[in-house]
Amino acid sequence: SGEIRWPPTGRFPWPPSGGLTTAEKTLLDCGEEEQVREFRQVFENQTSERLSDIVEELTGRNVISYQSQTMFSPDRVVEIFVFDDEASSESIKATAQGQLRAEPIGEVANKTSGSTNSRQAA
Repeated sequence: SGEIRWPPTGRFPWPPSGGLTTAEKTLLDCGEEEQVREFRQVFENQTSERLSDIVEELTGRNVISYQSQTMFSPDRVVEIFVFDDEASSESIKATAQGQLRAEPIGEVANKTSGSTNSRQAA
């Protein structure tokens, strides 16, 4: 039908689950929730500029803010990039269509050091 439904339904859980690493899950099992949060915060602090640069390059838009939130129960990780302008309706549609594909397309697949899954790389 060509209609974009957002949020997507029936394809994958939203927000996506499974964002924790095996090591983080092990630490949580040992009661070290604060250690996992602290590591995630340090990682975000050290990589936010790099991640924002990648998103800017891929979208052609300026990122003015990046936020990351990790939830443990249920296991969810949410990455938010805030742009300085409103996207065109064509860009919004293309982004939604890309999110609904089973395989990554375009430059995203090529930017992730040989990985073919852009959702895992970012």
